[in-house]
Amino acid sequence: GSATVGLAVDSDVRVTYVGNAGFLIEIGEHKVLIDAMFDGFPGGYALPAGVRSALGGALPPFDGVDLILVTHNHADHFSAGLVREHMTANPAAILVAGPQVTRQLSDLGSRAVTLTATAGAPATTTQNSARVEAICLSHGVFPAGQEEVVNYGYVVTIGDVTLFHTGDIDAAVIGLDVFRGYGLAAMGIDFAFVPHFLLGGRSADPSFVAAIGATYVIAAHYEYTTLPLMRTAILKAYPTAVVFENDHELDSWTMPSP
Repeated sequence: GSATVGLAVDSDVRVTYVGNAGFLIEIGEHKVLIDAMFDGFPGGYALPAGVRSALGGALPPFDGVDLILVTHNHADHFSAGLVREHMTANPAAILVAGPQVTRQLSDLGSRAVTLTATAGAPATTTQNSARVEAICLSHGVFPAGQEEVVNYGYVVTIGDVTLFHTGDIDAAVIGLDVFRGYGLAAMGIDFAFVPHFLLGGRSADPSFVAAIGATYVIAAHYEYTTLPLMRTAILKAYPTAVVFENDHELDSWTMPSP
């Protein structure tokens, strides 16, 4: 874990797969949702109806969420309507995201916290006992005349637990020097959410995972209805990797005690 002094976390750390790159993270009494409220695209990445209604109504297991993070403004990661619905049902929740996301939720006032990170210059905030550091990581090259969708990776520390979520990264554009430049490997990251195609298959790059330095890697960004085709390859490369059986709705993993 991180060396950050603060609230000690003695209870279990549990991660629940919601869909695509969306997860519910429970650390002690705290609950964080990352990229978990989205519509998907026609024919792809839709949430099961029961999961979606529980998210919108802030119903178990999505009750008592402290913090909502959104990595970027794409329909398989973020729905302004669903986030607004959840935050209306749960007045304690705070949203932290970049301006492309928060400008769609300006009606939430101070509950929508904007972080503005740029390449090489992270931005941080502390909300509801969570320290959040946003790191600007390129989603890829966008066509001329099209606004770049800005992607943030997040380093989140609650008590003595630190996690990292890459968001959507284009490894071909970022380059390892950019990744290493943030010094992630020195941050004591307990678990990191990494797109599954960077963990197994042709795009896999062990040096990216090494640059994160997490104790556990959790495969992210795959459809609800199909298991990642690379499951075997991922577990061969990373035997302790967490690859959720996404035909089991709201499957969870509990981090082993140190």
